Amino acid sequence: MGAPKLPLQPDEIKFLRENFFVLTNSQLAEHINTFRAKHNQYTISGLRNKCMLLGLTRGFQIRWSKADVKKLKAWYTIMGDKQISELLNIYSKTSAVRDGVRIKRVFKKKHVEKKRSLLGLNRTDEQIKRIVADNRLCGDMYKYTKNNNPWIRGYREIANEEDTRIWGGRRWIKINGKFIPYTRWFYNKFIAPVPADRKIYHIDLDPLNDEADNLELRPFTRISLQNYKRALPLIDIRLRKEQRKAEKIWNNVSQRQDRLDIMKEIARLTSIKEYIESKLTAKPKQVTKKFYEPMEAF
Repeated sequence: MGAPKLPLQPDEIKFLRENFFVLTNSQLAEHINTFRAKHNQYTISGLRNKCMLLGLTRGFQIRWSKADVKKLKAWYTIMGDKQISELLNIYSKTSAVRDGVRIKRVFKKKHVEKKRSLLGLNRTDEQIKRIVADNRLCGDMYKYTKNNNPWIRGYREIANEEDTRIWGGRRWIKINGKFIPYTRWFYNKFIAPVPADRKIYHIDLDPLNDEADNLELRPFTRISLQNYKRALPLIDIRLRKEQRKAEKIWNNVSQRQDRLDIMKEIARLTSIKEYIESKLTAKPKQVTKKFYEPMEAF
């Protein structure tokens, strides 16, 4: 499941161009890999990158105009991100031309939040309080109560005790009605108590691999070069195991969901491996020593 050695053939390129806007990336990869040898097959992310090189994208970016950036800088201290996005959708001049048609950009709250973050436009506590008070006065503030949250209203399934969830690349578990880090709970319960000045360290640098032999108790220290060297072969072994699983069930149509799950795991482990390799091949930072002349005595 590594990088394919055989480039895309003309018939494969033709298939991608004809079906890119009809099929999903996983369906395209499944069709392409059906006629390829096992060592030349594409991952979903790898095929997506090839499609981008061919100019096949399902969307395109419209950058903020200078006038809209000025509006954001003038409005962010007196209005919330939702109000700013609504005003930009009315008065914005951000647009782009595609296939001879001018397309106006649509702004959402998350777009304003991201742009503020990139520009370093952070509100003070006083500014936030003033904006919240204005929104309440105008009736725009959503009042959150226990009765209107999505779990009680049935929009989301309520987690039971000791149910686990994966958020932010880490596993959490519900204990006594609250979600806490799963790794620390597991170590405390099944291995040994964890002191307050120690943390649980994943030896293979995979935060989801909570096997007992992969956990190590250590002080709050930075990850060293030796840690990366130790983690690389462990991740490589797990990656090969997932690849062998995929090869066994690849042609079994009834195990389509299993294939997708394995491909996601392969992509996740591959990203961890690439991250470790980048740390091992990175050049050490050169520290320039500063020499100061002694000050003259007064």
